[in-house]
Amino acid sequence: MTEKHRQAQLFAGPVTFDHDVAFRGSVTVRSVSTELGSVAAGLVVAIEPGAGPVVADSSNPEHADRIVGISLGSGRVATAGELGGISGVQAGDVLYLSGVGGLSATPPSSGFQQRVAVATSSADVVVSPGTAILI
Repeated sequence: MTEKHRQAQLFAGPVTFDHDVAFRGSVTVRSVSTELGSVAAGLVVAIEPGAGPVVADSSNPEHADRIVGISLGSGRVATAGELGGISGVQAGDVLYLSGVGGLSATPPSSGFQQRVAVATSSADVVVSPGTAILI
């Protein structure tokens, strides 16, 4: 998968997904291995060498620059486009992988920082994985 990556900006704040992740406009969805079938919607997904798609972990350097998007559940991942059903964000917030599968407007202080999405409103984000910065 080839993508043009951009440098991430720094913002702060916790992020959660409401009950359902809603599509807004055009969203690129890729089906991945059935191993992701039980991954809850809203978790960040990476492609791990030798293991395939996994829940991303910001403390695992193997996941740096391997984030592909946000899980929609049932083995599907939004790799680009706008998603709704998010709370705890403000328009303009840059959302980073935080811990294991999480999203936060506060970049992690160890492991690596990588943008996953940018908030377009208090309930919507555009999925657009960026370039990882090793810490």
